[in-house]
Amino acid sequence: IITAFSEKNRAEGEAFLAANAKADGVHVTKTGLQYNVLRTGTGPLPKSNDTVRVHYRGMFVDGTEFESSYQNGQAAQFALSGPDAVIDGCAEALQLMPTGSLYRIVVPPHLGYGERGATRTIGPNTTLIYVIDLLEIVR
Repeated sequence: IITAFSEKNRAEGEAFLAANAKADGVHVTKTGLQYNVLRTGTGPLPKSNDTVRVHYRGMFVDGTEFESSYQNGQAAQFALSGPDAVIDGCAEALQLMPTGSLYRIVVPPHLGYGERGATRTIGPNTTLIYVIDLLEIVR
């Protein structure tokens, strides 16, 4: 059952990524991360060893929201590297974003939670969408 679920997630994600890559304004990095710039900030770019404060929404490819910093009205703080770092796809995207930017990113499974998934909510090989508002680099 897990294998069937994993393969279903992989197939849905691959189809979504292929279609999304052709959409207007979508950039695709060498790693396969996809992003749209919704607003360009004017502040500094975070570096790989920085910690950032963001507001974000996490969604599945069907648009279902699975988490949001807006729900509790608290911005989230994430390290871009280290043992408690945000997933690779988010870390990569955040380093492209001048502070004050708002991006929509699509994270393929290999840059997210991969074959293991994360929680009961995020299954194996799930493609994820995040809308990230980079508020500040935490000094």
